Amino acid sequence: MPGKFNDLKSESIGHTSIAVTITPGAPMTEIDAIREATAIRVRLHRERRRRGLRCLMIEIRDREIDALVRHGLLDGAQRDDTTAIRAAFHRYLDHTLGLS
Repeated sequence: MPGKFNDLKSESIGHTSIAVTITPGAPMTEIDAIREATAIRVRLHRERRRRGLRCLMIEIRDREIDALVRHGLLDGAQRDDTTAIRAAFHRYLDHTLGLS
């Protein structure tokens, strides 16, 4: 089923963003949309690999966020900021694994 994309799509990898501009009003078939989404996903994967990163989805408990705050790895005001939580978790892992 044909559709239209009228906006800018942006995907984020940590601090890197890859943006794809789709011409406003340009018709896209469902196949085109799937191909575009696949191309973005592959580009993000390759960029992460170049940076030595892997994308994992984990669940973190509130009490673990509390511990990050208690240990000074996360500012309490940023407890709902996923970017800040990710950075704090990386600091925790670096310290725990002796990488810092």
